[in-house]
Amino acid sequence: MKQIRVLALQETHLNEEITSQIRMVFDKKMMILNSGAPTSPTASAGVAFVLNKEKLDIKEATLKVLIPGRAIFLTLEWQ
Repeated sequence: MKQIRVLALQETHLNEEITSQIRMVFDKKMMILNSGAPTSPTASAGVAFVLNKEKLDIKEATLKVLIPGRAIFLTLEWQ
């Protein structure tokens, strides 16, 4: 992940508990922005962005959920 700045993922199957556990381990290097399926997040769907904190200024990063678990929109300051 040293050269990747933004990674877009689909079919993540993440709920808030799993996402929190990942954040605790990788918080110094990565920011995870996730939207899971509303009814059963670990069973289907899910989309996420992983931001490399070493390569990006993430202070202004914002996530907008367009369709929960299916479509998200990331806005960030680009150098």
